Amino acid sequence: MKGEALREKIKEMLDLQNKINEKVHPHWREQNFEWYRAIWVECAELLDHYGWKWWKKQSPNQAQIELELVDIWHFGLSILLSNYDIEKSISLISEGMIDQKGSGKFRENLEDFTSNTLQTRSFDLKRFNQVMNDVGLTFEKLYVGYISKNVLNSFRQDKGYQAGTYIKDWGGTEDNEYLIRLASKMDPKSENFSSELYTLMEKEYEAHSSKKEYSTIEEFLKFISPRAFSICFMSCKNRDDAHDIVQSSMCKLVEKYRNNAQSQWKPLFYTILRNKLNDFHRKRLLLGRFFVEVDNDLEQIDNQNHSSQSMVNNFSANNPDILMDREKRILLLMSSIAELPNRQQQAFIFRYLEGYSTNQTALAMNCSEGSVKTHLSRANQTLKFLLKDIYYD
Repeated sequence: MKGEALREKIKEMLDLQNKINEKVHPHWREQNFEWYRAIWVECAELLDHYGWKWWKKQSPNQAQIELELVDIWHFGLSILLSNYDIEKSISLISEGMIDQKGSGKFRENLEDFTSNTLQTRSFDLKRFNQVMNDVGLTFEKLYVGYISKNVLNSFRQDKGYQAGTYIKDWGGTEDNEYLIRLASKMDPKSENFSSELYTLMEKEYEAHSSKKEYSTIEEFLKFISPRAFSICFMSCKNRDDAHDIVQSSMCKLVEKYRNNAQSQWKPLFYTILRNKLNDFHRKRLLLGRFFVEVDNDLEQIDNQNHSSQSMVNNFSANNPDILMDREKRILLLMSSIAELPNRQQQAFIFRYLEGYSTNQTALAMNCSEGSVKTHLSRANQTLKFLLKDIYYD
């Protein structure tokens, strides 16, 4: 792609990036957002999708690789728009983006691009172009991917992404995957591509967000109480304290948020529960109280924590030896989880026992998705050590 057609597509992307940035903040240029930081974090995720572990078999996930490069492109365009006017940005991109053969050194070139980004806090177009070429991502593909992802980013902002009310997980599938699925069935050259894709995503989102596991807040509380008790008991190690925290959290949810959308009840409840647990531990420290040993009542948690049952569904219910082994493993797991620091414990429970997505876990814990991943990584390492006799990678 050359000449005027190339410049028109570059200008279209720059205009769209400016509009989405203005949705985040009307005066985004004056905010000095750390675009470079967003780029290097995306680079780490990109390398994960490509594969870098020499001790296990890994195959590049091309669809996810291209999505990560598109995300990096968003932040790169923002850096250019922060430093230059539209015409200068168009010229720089036109000169720096050339489709050619890859070098066969994707990992090394990605590390070079990431290092340069960290050192200069800028966006090196030639280095980024080399990384694109190494994985076969042409400028045309980048353009189509960008337009599609821009639709998703606008959709997220319109549906409350910044306010924390947007649901990123649609029936067990992240919105990114729906984006790929829907966009692949459309003609990207259509004049109405963006608006039609937005409409399709809106229909999918409404279909999934309207599905209800419970119709009243009373039914929700009945559904959530066993799980909430298990979380609290593992954290505070006292049945009475756990009951009090759960009851207090339920009362606050009903008092403050009963009229909110049903889809918001669960993240709101877990946010309240997290705050109550934090207050509980803070008071214990002030009073000079310390954690006590986990008592023998942990077996009752297993009976109440329905989500943990999915971990052991493959065991035979008729074999006493297997049943005993199952109980032993559950007890060891529960007691080991109880030894984790509070934030690691919360991340592990929300993500693995409750089945939350990374985004939902971040909302419940009031932190970034990157922080959730860090807490999970540390929790997994600790549990791997504590459960080394029964740990399976």
